[in-house]
Order: sequence, then structure tokens, then C-alpha cells
Amino acid sequence: MRYRNSVGRLHTNHCTVDWLSEKGNANLIYPSCYIKHEEMKLHSYDKIKNKFGQQAKEFQYYQKVFDYCLENGVVRFEQKLKSRYLQRENLCYWGLSDFSKLNEIQDGFINMYKKLSVSEVKLETIAQQLVSQGVVDTLRKANTTAYYAMRWSSGEDLSLLPIATFKRHRAILRKIGIDIANPCDIEKFQAVRVISCEQIFVKPFKAPDFYQYPSNMPQLRLVA
Repeated sequence: MRYRNSVGRLHTNHCTVDWLSEKGNANLIYPSCYIKHEEMKLHSYDKIKNKFGQQAKEFQYYQKVFDYCLENGVVRFEQKLKSRYLQRENLCYWGLSDFSKLNEIQDGFINMYKKLSVSEVKLETIAQQLVSQGVVDTLRKANTTAYYAMRWSSGEDLSLLPIATFKRHRAILRKIGIDIANPCDIEKFQAVRVISCEQIFVKPFKAPDFYQYPSNMPQLRLVA
């Protein structure tokens, strides 16, 4: 999904999405979404654990925040604004600039999900079905049989295979409802099967009662 003329990119860890230009560059506004507990685990979990010790109150509190984010599926919507953008929009003067525009930008970003139907879909290939249902005991064997199933689905006559090979793979595939002795019905054949689909409900985040807000807020004042 596009956002502000940028294209969404899913990171290889499947825990972060950011938006870049079509050339792969970050624009004046760099938006991203990431799974909060995964980010905590990557950047600070071990550091705090090693610094204070597993039984220390500091780490115990951190663990509570981590568990809360994990259990509630917290996702952080974050936007980084480059200095050039702040200067162009006259937003670089703390206490003097009108920052209401930032609220509008962030509201537009976090409300993107309202344009989507968010769901989790789990899929299984033919090879994965053969393993999960106990038809074969290794993924290597499953991939070999799945290869013949795909050749069959493309219209190849597998009866020309050696008889033993044909019978072996036919017997395996019949256990998941595929018979390569019959012509493939393309309209009904599915190389990938949907095994579950779960609707994900998105709602605003509420900090838990035990959360401690920073107490060292900077004291800013105007100077001549």
C-alpha cells in the first residue's frame, strides 16, 4: 500500500514495514511500522538484562513492558522528519512553530489500517501438506512428490514415467486428495491450501497502569 507517494517495503524479518520512493530512497518523511516487542528484543533486551541482572527490579519492570507488548500485539507507527522538511514547513522552532500539522500527518499515517481488511492467513503448499499430515517424514521427499504434482497440473502425462515411480507418487498424493492418474481439473486444483484465516482487530494502544512515564523531561525556556 502506498503512503505519501512512497511504496511499502516488508523487511526480511517480517516484523517491520517502511515506505520508500520507487528508487528505494527515504523521502523527507520516513514512515515505518514495527512490532514493538521484537524491536525491544533486538535493541535493548539483552543489554538491560546484562547491565542490571535478571532479578533486578529494572529488568523485571522491563520484562513486564516487554510481555505486555507481546501479549497485546503492540505495533509502533513511527515517522522521522528530516531537517529539510521541518525547515520548509517552518516547524523547527520549539515553542514558536505551530505543530498541529504534525498531528495531521501522524493521524493520516496511523489511520491507514482503516483502508484495509487486516487478517492473518496461513497457507500450506503440497509439500507442507504431505509433511504436516504425516504422509512422508522429510521435506525432501515431500518436495520430490510435489514436483510431480506440479508437472501433472501443467498437463503432462505422468503415466509415461517408470511404473514404480508413478505408482509410488500416486499413492502418496492420493492421501491428500490428488490423483495423478486422472486429468487435472485446473479450476479445482490448488497448489497452495488455506489452512486458517484469522481477522486481526486494530485498536488504539493504551499504556498499562504499571507503565512509568519518563520523569526527566527537558526544561525548555525562551532566551533572548
